Amino acid sequence: MAVSGASTIDLQDSDTSKDHSSYVSTNEQTSRCGTGESGIGHAYRIRQSGSTAIVHQIVIACKPVLYILDKIKNALLMIPAGFIFCVISFVSYCTLGLALPYRYQQASENGQLSVQILSCILGFCFVCTALLTLASFVRCVFTSSKVADNPPSTSSANINDDTTRTCSKCQQYKPTRAHHCSICSSCTLKMDHHCPWVSNCVGYWNYKYFCLFVWLATLSCHLSSMICFGEIFAIFTHEKSTGKDSVYNGVHSAWLMINSLLTLAFGITLTCFSAFHLVLVLKGATTIEFGGDDYHIYNLGYKRNFYAIFGEDCLYWFLPIPTMNGDGYEYQHHDEDHGLLSHDKHQNTNESVHMTIDADENLDSNELSDFSDLD
Repeated sequence: MAVSGASTIDLQDSDTSKDHSSYVSTNEQTSRCGTGESGIGHAYRIRQSGSTAIVHQIVIACKPVLYILDKIKNALLMIPAGFIFCVISFVSYCTLGLALPYRYQQASENGQLSVQILSCILGFCFVCTALLTLASFVRCVFTSSKVADNPPSTSSANINDDTTRTCSKCQQYKPTRAHHCSICSSCTLKMDHHCPWVSNCVGYWNYKYFCLFVWLATLSCHLSSMICFGEIFAIFTHEKSTGKDSVYNGVHSAWLMINSLLTLAFGITLTCFSAFHLVLVLKGATTIEFGGDDYHIYNLGYKRNFYAIFGEDCLYWFLPIPTMNGDGYEYQHHDEDHGLLSHDKHQNTNESVHMTIDADENLDSNELSDFSDLD
């Protein structure tokens, strides 16, 4: 009987433990179902977290490769800028090292003093424009107008949260007139365009340098054409008249011909390009805004638009130094400017009306005093 009682107690304990385990498992399933997670969902979540960890490890392992690829991309994008630097050097050498000395030598042998003076003037002008062109080109290449590289100043730091925009591509703050460049993978302040010849985005902080580069390069091309075309003409006429070979023969003649073709082609193209950007500067617009709805929004007049980029001091207009007014985050609209002007006019009108009323009151008081004296 004792044995059977003990066995009965053991059976009851085992049944109780089974019921408890089933109750626990039932509670776990109930809790999972209550939280919206089934056994399959729980397994999927574990698998997904594991795959995310694997992807994170792969990204960490590929960081050096991505860094090297980014440097290779930047080096390839600098190739057009290197080509422009070589063109500037080649044109300068052909103009100052070949054509100009030959012109001066021929003028001195023939006793043409006026030609010598003209050669010196042309050479001095070309040296100035070539140096300023090269300096503006370098500043334009290495000056960044990206939002990430140019934080707002203290005056523009307090931006209303309701008007804050975020770029959907780079997840950065996107100020007014800023646009995202897919080549630079960043937003650019007052973006004009991405120029492959300077290997950089032309924006708020380097637009002055870009304009100077284009305008001065145009003058340099025309000056070089004036010098080299005359020397090429002199070479051919000298050979036909004397029957002797000129000083330039072989590779030097080919270099002058190539230089003349380059300066002619670039001179015509850059003249049109310079005129277009001069219009944009005077209109206060960018290439992206040209012809659109925002073309006339920021137009404050020719004078104020020009001063906003090149400054009010004329000594710094053609120097590649920063003269921009502002930080590229805040701009005054055309309507706001007219509102301020109308407010000033209205205020001046009110002041003139008050002055007229005061004058009339003084006149009336004087007349009354005169009548009182007569009485």
